[in-house]
Amino acid sequence: MSTDDGADGRRALLERLVLPWRTVPAVVYDRHLTIRIVNDLARALHRTFRPGANLARSAFLPSGDGARAGSSVDPAGTTPVGARLAAELRRSLDEHHQDRGYVELIGELAARSAAFAQFWAEPDGAEPSGVVGFALHGTGRVVLAYHRFSVPGPDGDTLLLWHGADDTSTGRLAALARSLHD
Repeated sequence: MSTDDGADGRRALLERLVLPWRTVPAVVYDRHLTIRIVNDLARALHRTFRPGANLARSAFLPSGDGARAGSSVDPAGTTPVGARLAAELRRSLDEHHQDRGYVELIGELAARSAAFAQFWAEPDGAEPSGVVGFALHGTGRVVLAYHRFSVPGPDGDTLLLWHGADDTSTGRLAALARSLHD
C-alpha cells in the first residue's frame, strides 16, 4: 500500500488502462524503480517484469539462484541498460525528496555492484526514449523502442511502453502477443 494520498486510486486506474493491452508491452514503476503494474506481454518479454521487482536490483544484483535477470541485450551503439537504469534512478532522486527507500537502495547497489557504482558516478542523463534488445526463448532477439511517461501525482510513477524498433522485431513482438492469447 502507498502512503501517498490517492496513489492506490491512480494505480487502480492505470491497471484498468494497461492490463487489457494485448499488443503493447506496458510497465508502471515507482520512483524507486519498483514495478507496480505489468501487463502480460511485458511479463513475457523479461522475467524481471513482475509486480514488486526492482528494475535496478534485477539489473545489478544476483537473484536468489545466483544469476542476474539477464535476457536483455544492448543493441549496438546504445547506452548500456545498466547506465540507463542508474541515470533513471538519479533523475528520479533529483525530482523527488530523498527518503529511506532511496538511501537503502542506492547504498545496497553501490556496496554490492561495482558496475552500479561506476554508472552512478557517471554524469549521464536518462533519456525518455530509446531502444533495448531482448532475447526471447524460441522467438529470437527483438529490438524494441521504449518511451517513458511520467504519471501525474506525487508518487513518482512512470509508465513505460515498448514497440518494435524494426520490421523483424515488430513481427516477433506480434507473434509473442498472439501466442499469449491463443
